[in-house]
Amino acid sequence: MIKKFIKSVLLSSALICLLFAVTPKTLAMDFAEHELTLERQGNTLISEVILEREAFNAVVVKLEKDIDGLMVNFGNGWEPVEMHDDGWGTERLVVTSPTHTMQFRWGQPGADETLNLKATLFYYEEAPLSGVGGPAPELQTSTNLTAKAFKIISRREWGADEELRIWNPDRYSGSGDDTPRVDPCASIAETYADEFKLTQVKEYNSEGQPLTWPLQYARDIDKFVIHHTDSEVMDLNGDFITDTRDYQAIVRAIYYYHAISRGWGDIGYNYIIDPLGNIYEGRFGGDKVIGAHAQCYNHGSMGISIIGDYQNNEVPEPALQALISLIGKKAKEHGIDPDGSSTFRGKKLPNIIGHRDVRSTSCPGEKLYALLPKIRDRAALAMRTFSESTLSVAEYDYNAGLSSTFETLSLGPGQRKSVTLKFKNTGKKTWDNTTWLHVALNNDPNARVVPAVVDKNFVAADLQEDSVAPGKTGTFIVEVEGGFKSGHYAFQVSPVVNGRYKISRASEYIGFKVMEPNYDYEVIGHKFPNGTVFQGQKFSGTLQIKNTGNVTWRNYGNNSITLGASAPKDRASI
Repeated sequence: MIKKFIKSVLLSSALICLLFAVTPKTLAMDFAEHELTLERQGNTLISEVILEREAFNAVVVKLEKDIDGLMVNFGNGWEPVEMHDDGWGTERLVVTSPTHTMQFRWGQPGADETLNLKATLFYYEEAPLSGVGGPAPELQTSTNLTAKAFKIISRREWGADEELRIWNPDRYSGSGDDTPRVDPCASIAETYADEFKLTQVKEYNSEGQPLTWPLQYARDIDKFVIHHTDSEVMDLNGDFITDTRDYQAIVRAIYYYHAISRGWGDIGYNYIIDPLGNIYEGRFGGDKVIGAHAQCYNHGSMGISIIGDYQNNEVPEPALQALISLIGKKAKEHGIDPDGSSTFRGKKLPNIIGHRDVRSTSCPGEKLYALLPKIRDRAALAMRTFSESTLSVAEYDYNAGLSSTFETLSLGPGQRKSVTLKFKNTGKKTWDNTTWLHVALNNDPNARVVPAVVDKNFVAADLQEDSVAPGKTGTFIVEVEGGFKSGHYAFQVSPVVNGRYKISRASEYIGFKVMEPNYDYEVIGHKFPNGTVFQGQKFSGTLQIKNTGNVTWRNYGNNSITLGASAPKDRASI
């Protein structure tokens, strides 16, 4: 399979108001804790090899100080562990395919002779797609050029072990230090006491069992805080395919990490979205339950995280569309303007913000953060009602004419480009901000106008201006996408003024050409076991391949890239 350099998971987190420190000490049977000392061997420090009888696929690594150059070997070679202190000490959640072994190495020790490390590993559990005693969730496995139905996968369906939320003295015996921990939000909570008001606190579950962390409910939801999990998208269950089972495993790993290792009693995020666009229920208790994702900005906010690292990687389209749909739905339920802003903790902030807007962090990554303006705009559109059946033929009081020019575009397979169209208001009445651009017959499987609203493929774009008076010009930004069949394509677009009046006489065609797909590649490296491989014996190896074609490789969708054998007789063994 194509080699991926594993990058450990950095989870966006927040300090929640603790009265006393709670430190995991004794772990349940699903976990194991190892105190390791890395000792000098030449110019490096290295630990003993840990061997476990039961397979594990997630490890929380904790250090006494922040360092660079830490490496881990899960049996398939050394890989970097990027340590980080986000307020809970220097630690990292690392995920891997199921393994029975691990070893650590530090290649930049300087004058240090030893390094103490604590590794808490979580044993691998394969939760069935049907969940735990519940109906099978309708998980997305690929993305077409058409929108999927909106659905939130419940905790029961993704395999949440609700016992982890219950206080267990055998799991948490405490650190032995009764010194109260300083609440970093105390002064802010006092200054903005009205924003920190609670409507309800539940300290016990429905069966009367005490919760590790009480369910606290905010009065209102005012903000959406966007995160990424800062993790490499990878095979986590060892079947050499990255799919929904892997993303479920990552969700469970985050759950264990937040609930057990950090002592928060549950997932910090309210919702999690995977690269295929599946939306997972996060923290137990509903939308208004206070999460643990933005430190002093948890009260009154909803935390949503996308699985993956989006500092340099593009956000998968299914995940982006799911995020927009989720925000649009929740904004409507809670009366939030996605395109608006309000004062929050004494600052004027947009209603949809990134984690970095309220804390010193790179989260949600440069690529995802750059999409926030688009997310705000599209989520606001998702709240509006669009229907082709209610459109009326425009009277001459409503009229328009194209005032811009554009050339036929050339797109690579799967490529997107934007086209700016300007229409002059040649009528007698002003256009308001409910004006949009209609596209006809937007159902070609080989090319499309990307809908401005996820489940409305006839909505090409919305008006950029708040209003357009007679004689003035309105702007529409249309995004087009090529498929994987070469050819020339054209789509007819028409302004719909004030949300109702379609000006068919002002229709124009957007034309573009899609290039022939080129899937060329170059092998630049490989790593396979030495020795003889006998019939029936299984082994794993890595292969590095450079993309020299014109198609962007993705591991999701109908045109995902996989590695297979060219000869039919060899395919049964891969």
